[in-house]
Amino acid sequence: MALIRRNDPEHPLYRLQDEMNNLFNQFVEPLFGDNLTGRSWNPRINVEETPNEYIVQAELPGIDPKDVAVELHGNTLTIRGERKVEEKKEDRHRHVRELNYGSFQRSMVLPEAANTEQITAGSRHGVLTITVPKKEEKLPKRINISIDPLQ
Repeated sequence: MALIRRNDPEHPLYRLQDEMNNLFNQFVEPLFGDNLTGRSWNPRINVEETPNEYIVQAELPGIDPKDVAVELHGNTLTIRGERKVEEKKEDRHRHVRELNYGSFQRSMVLPEAANTEQITAGSRHGVLTITVPKKEEKLPKRINISIDPLQ
């Protein structure tokens, strides 16, 4: 399977990038407020393969499925959406903010074996699951050889 890996949440450099982003946000948000324009984040995903299908799962807790779009352009599958910033309440003082807000987008190239005509998507308990069936494997067609009786 030829999926393009954008990031690996288990890789130490990815975790370092997450920590640096969180640290940066702690200093920037008090200066510019909660509504930073152009802010984006990436939901974590799992991609699995069975003999009959590919399964893509994305963690999207707290996001209404109506605010999520799953699109296919050629063999590129894209998940995009937005987690909206909660209104700041007058009587609350935030001490920690680790939840990501803003727009997100994840794209991956599906393998040639993917049947892009029969993709389904569903959401349950904050996890988006996209199922991509595999094309039926076509066996080689046997062509009979006729024998010329004159030889």
